[in-house]
Amino acid sequence: MVSGKLNPEMFILKTREGIEYFSQLSFDICEIYLRFPKKEYWISISNLSKKFGIPIYSAHFSKNIFHSTAGSSFRKHLLIADYLQCSVVVVHPPDLSNRVLYNMTKKLFQENLSFAEEHNIKMTVENVPYIPNCLDHLSDLVTQINSEFFGVTMDTEFVYSTGETVERYFDILDDYILHIHLRDYDGSPFDRNGRRRYLLPGRGNLDFSSILMTIKKHYHSDLIIEAPINDLKKLDTSQQFLRNLLKSP
Repeated sequence: MVSGKLNPEMFILKTREGIEYFSQLSFDICEIYLRFPKKEYWISISNLSKKFGIPIYSAHFSKNIFHSTAGSSFRKHLLIADYLQCSVVVVHPPDLSNRVLYNMTKKLFQENLSFAEEHNIKMTVENVPYIPNCLDHLSDLVTQINSEFFGVTMDTEFVYSTGETVERYFDILDDYILHIHLRDYDGSPFDRNGRRRYLLPGRGNLDFSSILMTIKKHYHSDLIIEAPINDLKKLDTSQQFLRNLLKSP
């Protein structure tokens, strides 16, 4: 669930609408975007999760988390994820061209491994398209850190928009793929007005029948449909589309 540019009060309102809608659709879990790392907001989010019976399985950290007081900010995000009883956290890695920032980021992951293990939280890096040869980079990173509590979030749009396949991701990363975002892709990540698009599965060109067949062979955990929090109207159609495919032998 992607928050968009919302102020804290609107964020809580939209999150309530989202979690209530997930409950109506009988989703088992949800993912939350940690845009406001202040505990008063996350107390509200936790209460909504309990009220509607939708556990917060994963938390997507702020996209600029490594560009300011990174050490304290990252730990604060982890503490909130633990408070929300998340199993997975998702981060966007920094641009590799900034080697100082990259090395600092790797050090932060290493320094927080014991916390992640103690609280049973898997830290994951998403396969973002702004990193050249992202798959090779991720393989190198997870191999260096080498922990069952550190791995990769594989986003299906990002896989295919960078010319890769889910088969190759599993061939190279194998058990290091700890989390999966399901999104569609039709050749353009932006709409006609230049805004970022988040295509729901079944609304683009990806062959989800083949994609899910591969995923089922290698991955045996929960799946997340990543959608904008302010545009959930067609989520029920995508949910049914994916459920029908997952039932197929």
